Amino acid sequence: MTQSLWERVEVEESGKMSDAASTGLVVIGHGSSDPAAIAEFQLLMQRVATAHKGIVEYGYLEPLGIAEAIDRAVERIDQHVCSRPHPGKLIILPAMLMRARHVNNDIPREVEKAQRRYPHIPMTFGSPLHLNPHVDDLCRIRIQEALSKDQGQSVSEMVLLVIGRGTSNVEANEAVLRLAKRLGDEMGFGWTVCGYASMVSPSISEAFDIVEGYSARRILLFPYFLFTGRIVKKVLEEARQFQNVHPDRLVMTAGHLGPDPLLRDAIMDRFYEQMETVA
Repeated sequence: MTQSLWERVEVEESGKMSDAASTGLVVIGHGSSDPAAIAEFQLLMQRVATAHKGIVEYGYLEPLGIAEAIDRAVERIDQHVCSRPHPGKLIILPAMLMRARHVNNDIPREVEKAQRRYPHIPMTFGSPLHLNPHVDDLCRIRIQEALSKDQGQSVSEMVLLVIGRGTSNVEANEAVLRLAKRLGDEMGFGWTVCGYASMVSPSISEAFDIVEGYSARRILLFPYFLFTGRIVKKVLEEARQFQNVHPDRLVMTAGHLGPDPLLRDAIMDRFYEQMETVA
């Protein structure tokens, strides 16, 4: 398993840990009308708050809560900065996988507004979680967990079907495709298919149509999403419909990433990556 950057820093650089303790962290989630999705995000934030020695706040895109989360963090920084060995500063991170519209435009716009409101607090905005080594590890774990439930066929005779969110950002969609191919190759699947839940082809149903054309009797479906919610449930329903129409095939479903400690590690790594960029 990949060693966490934040754990290395904690062990090796006690001075940086003091600096980190004076740096507030705001994590922005997508938000959801599904209570289970919110519960997963909040569990992740509990784990992040335990790992980080300083101030942690969080907000959502839907309903818009970015400014409020930053306001809360700045207020706490202002209250406590006098007792800290370093001046206060703030890092804002997206709890999102891909660099699409929200990461490229919506959140940075709110961060810029906040920086104008609070010029005395240096702020910086970090990267999404795709391509973090811990996220890669967690993808493999979720797939392996599903494989361990069925030992009846070699992986080389199975299809790996990865479903991502889908976005208007071409680079983000291509990044999911590359991830799917890499996972399929590294884990020895006979075929790999990538589909998207919205905005771009192949759609979920189109991806299953592609799978149908292969001779494989077993399909391993991996929903590449951080948290549960409406879209993940849509993916699972499409899988059930395919299974009902094709009883001669077996669709095995891997779990989404979820509020795993490895996801906490990925967020903390992104935090320390930004430590050097904030004044």
